[in-house]
Amino acid sequence: MAFAILFGLILIAPGVRAATQQPADFKRWLDGVAVEASHRGVKLALAKATLANVSFRPRVVQNDRNQAEFIEPLAKYLGRHASDNTIALGQAALAQWQDTLLKVEKTYGVPSQIIVAIWGMESGYGRAQGNYPVIDALATRAFQRQSDKWLRDHLIYALQAVQKYHLDPKTMLGSWGGAMGQPQFMPQAYISYAVDFDKDGKADIWGSPADVFASIANYLKENGWQPGYLWGREVTVPPDFDYGLSDGTTLPMGEWAAKGVVRASGLDLPDTGNMEARLLTPSGTQGPAFLVYDNFDAIRRYNASDAYALTVAYLADRIVGRPPLTNLQPTDDLEVTNGELEEMQKKLVKLGFDPGEVDGMMGGQTRKAVLAFQRANHLKPDDGIPTRHVLQALRAAVPSLPNAPAPAAKSGKPSGATGNSGAVPVPVPRG
Repeated sequence: MAFAILFGLILIAPGVRAATQQPADFKRWLDGVAVEASHRGVKLALAKATLANVSFRPRVVQNDRNQAEFIEPLAKYLGRHASDNTIALGQAALAQWQDTLLKVEKTYGVPSQIIVAIWGMESGYGRAQGNYPVIDALATRAFQRQSDKWLRDHLIYALQAVQKYHLDPKTMLGSWGGAMGQPQFMPQAYISYAVDFDKDGKADIWGSPADVFASIANYLKENGWQPGYLWGREVTVPPDFDYGLSDGTTLPMGEWAAKGVVRASGLDLPDTGNMEARLLTPSGTQGPAFLVYDNFDAIRRYNASDAYALTVAYLADRIVGRPPLTNLQPTDDLEVTNGELEEMQKKLVKLGFDPGEVDGMMGGQTRKAVLAFQRANHLKPDDGIPTRHVLQALRAAVPSLPNAPAPAAKSGKPSGATGNSGAVPVPVPRG
């Protein structure tokens, strides 16, 4: 999984229409959306009336093009999203809304600090939820990317939300990518998980803290959060650890202990019977290691990024006074662009290694291929991390392929609640 941020290069992806003003056929296209929405339960008159007030947003088009990405090391990601200031703001928010949060926690079983951490990641504790009319943003993106059914579906989900919850489209504000309110829910997530916790007749994820907290907690509960359990913990691995077990292997805690994994403090792992855990080493030998449990996966379903889920978990821990991580190191060697990673993947294929899809994105198969290349060439560390050192070795081994192709903008489909928040970098277009 890539750790991505938005970056200011203007790149036009294949299939993205160029436009700086409202295209002549935009209104006709909206009429077609209204008809499709009527086939999916939205009253035709409501769909037409809502879409008649939609404006094409050239700024959304511009943001949608500015999607060059690079792989961001965890240490830098944490530094930006779990800074001392962010932690302090989270602690203040936890104290301010303690009574409401405790009621939500009692109802859904999700700890208050986890709710607050997601709130902070998604909208800066409600300060940066976006001011784009969501239906305008989704309509603009879906029109520009007419082959992307996911965007058109979310536009129709937004119309369904207007009808079902009697929402005013003018107040449905969010990111340029179409994510709404303080939890940054995409329309489908709003329909599925938003909660009217304050019982005022509307699930107000824009202005009601109680509804915001309950909606986040409901999302996590419905996606597998187990009350009373941790998300995971930082650990230390032995010097001779086999990094081929990272990021995919699930074992009982006792087996991790037998392989020399201990708590970050040096103490033995807790005796948890048959409880299983997965080991994450997002920076290989140059960063912290974690054993993560089922609740980590619940956070990850909110936003399908290990970096995001680890940052939420870490921020939550720090908000309630737990210590910082023990192993954050300089990250210069870890910073490669998605174009450089795509170059690595092509060269790995040329050498007979299988990185999976050649797409400039970091996944488990690419990590396995990098690890195999490192071991075949006696490169140290052999941890499967595609560093600049690995890139140089691959360029020496396969000099005939072009270097560092510029990555094309990717439309991407967020997996989880959110679709776009300028405050929270993820490996999918967000705004």
